[in-house]
Amino acid sequence: MTDIKHHVVKGEVMWANVIYPKNNYNGEPEYSIKVKTDIEPLYELGLNKKTKQDEEGYIKFKRNPINKNGDASPPSIVDSQLIPWDFKVGIGNGSFCAVRLAMIPYEQFGGGIAFRIDGIQVIKHVPYELKDPTEGFDKVDETELPF
Repeated sequence: MTDIKHHVVKGEVMWANVIYPKNNYNGEPEYSIKVKTDIEPLYELGLNKKTKQDEEGYIKFKRNPINKNGDASPPSIVDSQLIPWDFKVGIGNGSFCAVRLAMIPYEQFGGGIAFRIDGIQVIKHVPYELKDPTEGFDKVDETELPF
């Protein structure tokens, strides 16, 4: 087995689905986080050139929630003082994090290196806030419905 190397990227994060996995577009659960960081050093380390930053400069990294043995496999998360993260507290857009990426070589599809979320350090936390589900609505008397 090849030794897995690691690389840390730092930057502002968006859509940090790292507390609980969220279904991707294929309906499969995954942990994911978008990090605003320079992609060039990652290309130099072997990141597939097909991986691109979005129009705002974010790169999406993922992790399967189940390992090859069938066990739950969440990423480790700590705060700025290396204290384990309180999983009742969401990580909001605009937080600043260090994301440790496992660099996993693969041979399929011509080979390369996959960059998988291994751990996260929340350096500057912005709380995740749920939107008010009543925003934009008024109370309505159902006896006065127009239809």
